[in-house]
Amino acid sequence: MIPEIYTVNSQSVAAEPERVFALAADVTAWPELLSHYRYVRVLDGGDTSRTVAMGAQRGGFPVRWIAIQEIRPDRLEIYYRHVAGVTRGMDVLWQIEGAVGGSRAIITHRLQPDRWWLQSGVSRWVVGTVFVMAIADRTLAGIAARAEADGSRP
Repeated sequence: MIPEIYTVNSQSVAAEPERVFALAADVTAWPELLSHYRYVRVLDGGDTSRTVAMGAQRGGFPVRWIAIQEIRPDRLEIYYRHVAGVTRGMDVLWQIEGAVGGSRAIITHRLQPDRWWLQSGVSRWVVGTVFVMAIADRTLAGIAARAEADGSRP
């Protein structure tokens, strides 16, 4: 069996978990908040479950995907299942937790590659580290900066 692509990114945020969660869940606002996001379009669905088309940049390279987003406010979680793009089949879980000084945001990505070109170690490293982790780090930093700038410190 081919090893999965598995990444974890986390960020401490000097803001209440509910504020961080609200910013993270509102993906349609990400292009205004995060300079590396080119677009987010809702294709279908409602407030807590929807299909979104997303486009970002990594070092000048455009990336895009379509995902089903499930917003779980009772657990301060956001779940995504990528259904189109290079990362098709990827499961993504955002968890926002209370922490000393505010909160901690954690993003976990898991992908069991089913396409031959994603099964080499180099391909998994490029997708997982060069793209997924780098974009997630920038996203977390941008969400944290916005939450902290909004004066929502505990």
